[in-house]
Amino acid sequence: MPAATHFYEAAHGLLRPKPTLVAVTLGCVAWFGEGAATFGVLVGLGLNPSVRLLSIAVFAFAFSTIIGALSALPGGLGATEASLAGLLVLLVPLPTATAAAATLLLRLATLWFAVLIGLVAWALSPDLVLARRAAKSTELVKTDTIDLPLTAKDKQGRNT
Repeated sequence: MPAATHFYEAAHGLLRPKPTLVAVTLGCVAWFGEGAATFGVLVGLGLNPSVRLLSIAVFAFAFSTIIGALSALPGGLGATEASLAGLLVLLVPLPTATAAAATLLLRLATLWFAVLIGLVAWALSPDLVLARRAAKSTELVKTDTIDLPLTAKDKQGRNT
């Protein structure tokens, strides 16, 4: 039962009113920022800035992100884009080509830019590279920080 006790204690600490309020506030600010980016892209594509356009942009981005999450596809691929473009066509209204361009720009800026940063960080991080190599073998070797499996190349070096 130690795992259950640890879970309970961690949940008790995280779900207190102050940490929960901070997390919800940060989440709302982040989602509004993504909606503001949507607004910026729409204005950049030639639409006149207005409170109505800002409201539609925030709603469309948030709603399409939820649709993408409900699709259970990685990154909501396809579902997020289709729902965002569709909402922009219906609510703004935009021509289909402009809605598609706005959707592509937004997904490049929000999803694929973050994926690129993650891949670069993963490739440049020595700890992650070691863990990636270590996953190829089952024999463990003790290091300063973690136990890592030995690769076939490491095993040959130890035998010489």
